[in-house]
Amino acid sequence: MNGQESPLTIRRLVPNDEKALAVFFTKIASDPASSGFHPHPLDDAQARKIARWAGRDIYVGAFRSGRLVGYGMLRGWDDGWQVPSLGICLLPSMRGKGLSVPLMQEMHDLARREGAERVRLKVYSQNNAAIRLYQRFGYVFVSEEAGQLVGLLNLAPEKVN
Repeated sequence: MNGQESPLTIRRLVPNDEKALAVFFTKIASDPASSGFHPHPLDDAQARKIARWAGRDIYVGAFRSGRLVGYGMLRGWDDGWQVPSLGICLLPSMRGKGLSVPLMQEMHDLARREGAERVRLKVYSQNNAAIRLYQRFGYVFVSEEAGQLVGLLNLAPEKVN
């Protein structure tokens, strides 16, 4: 392939992705550097539930050469929240390759398409790489919740009077 990496494809997860998502979750759950990513159980039952999700919350996979290398979610709408919580995670072998940027951009675009004016996320204060990424996107850390910083990003265009 000329030494170049294949492009990243980001799409909503579907039932056929259940096994790949379960494998992904197993790798994340066993990776000490991923211990800060715990939005839900990282097990086969949760992979099955997410791959078959039919609600308003959004779960996506980032694929490279057909392999699931990243995961993203926007959730909270199904629980009645107006501001969804965003989360992303990449396989350990895929970190540091710039893949989090297109994944974050896609998550923001999906949130806008669903009518969200803002998104929120949580991150541990010692996760400097993630904090730098989120700040590059314009997140402002406004509070702390359960030992994590809470960041907000305004997605709505600025209103000019």
